Order: sequence, then C-alpha cells, then structure tokens
Amino acid sequence: MRRWLTWDEPDRAVAVAQWTERDVCVVFPIHWAAVFGQQEMVSRAKERIADVERKSGRTLTPGSVLLAFSRHVECLPRTHTVEPDVPRGLLPRIVNGATRA
Repeated sequence: MRRWLTWDEPDRAVAVAQWTERDVCVVFPIHWAAVFGQQEMVSRAKERIADVERKSGRTLTPGSVLLAFSRHVECLPRTHTVEPDVPRGLLPRIVNGATRA
C-alpha cells in the first residue's frame, strides 16, 4: 500500500505530496492544490512519478523532488497537454478563444 503525506508551505507558495515509502516528493503550486485538493494531488503525483520513470527508464532515488507540472504542461487540462519534446515555439497560441500559429 502506498502511503502519502501532503502539506502546504505558504511561504514558498507550494504544496507537497510525499510518497513516504520511497521518500519521493512532488511539488505543486499552492493555488492549484487549494482548488483541486489532496486526492487530486496524490493522483497527479503518482502519474508524474510513473511518467518520469517511464521516460527515463530509471527508478527515482530516495530524496528526489519533482515538479508536478513541467513548463510544457503547466496547469493545463490533460486534454491540452503536450509532449515535453515539442519545442514551445511550435505550439499554436490561443488568443481570445481563437487559435493562431
């Protein structure tokens, strides 16, 4: 059974989810955590750890700290996320609901 601890660090504007058995932490923007809650934090943390390990082909070592969102996914809905290897300049811009290249 995976055991998780979560806590807020308001002075740093982050919330943290820690997988205690592996001592791996995932850091979230505090405003995101306040909106989505602890259960979604843990769910996203599990996804993020699995994604990093799958893509790297390695197991994270104890003491590892990950950002919950890379600069490519930020806090976008999963349907709007992109692969990290896609250069940011190639993504279309959404301006006032219209897509522009």
